Amino acid sequence: MDTLAHAAIGGLFFSRSGVRAVKHPTGKPFWRDWTFWAAAGFGSMPDLASFGVHFCGMLFSGELREMLRRFLAGDVMAAAPPVEMLPHYVILNYQLTHSLVIALAAGVLVRLFWKPGFLPYLAWPVHILCDIPVHGRSYFATPVFWPLSDWSFDGWSFGKNLWIVAGYWGVILAVLAWRIKKRKSGVART
Repeated sequence: MDTLAHAAIGGLFFSRSGVRAVKHPTGKPFWRDWTFWAAAGFGSMPDLASFGVHFCGMLFSGELREMLRRFLAGDVMAAAPPVEMLPHYVILNYQLTHSLVIALAAGVLVRLFWKPGFLPYLAWPVHILCDIPVHGRSYFATPVFWPLSDWSFDGWSFGKNLWIVAGYWGVILAVLAWRIKKRKSGVART
């Protein structure tokens, strides 16, 4: 999944404003709820920690221009640099942030030391679960049990199957529209 979709899922499903929209609409704008932003951050953090840093480096080196040219030529996967050309820290950060073992250990720490952050934290393991079926072994398969095991599911690459991207964005937009409608009708009744 793309990083923005992970952030949207995090904010919609793992923030107080997102959860509240289902149970009892309050009318409070989501952007004023810190848990929305924390959940969006936890949801996008695994990708930003591994690829975001490298992306910034590409931005300043000029490599990004070539990647954008290939992307606009129509081949989404051709725009992604080959794994062997990526710096080692990108792969290590990907393994660290896309492992349920690491995420669950972090969850224990969040629960012990920052209880209000536990609901937004849940966007991180859900990020991993969402990535499992949409990452093939040929390019950044999700290392679910790393460092205990290198096992990964050979999923369908979202970069080669754009129907996957359309499908999950359709679900995100439908849930968002439903919540907005529910919130407006709840505010009108109070």
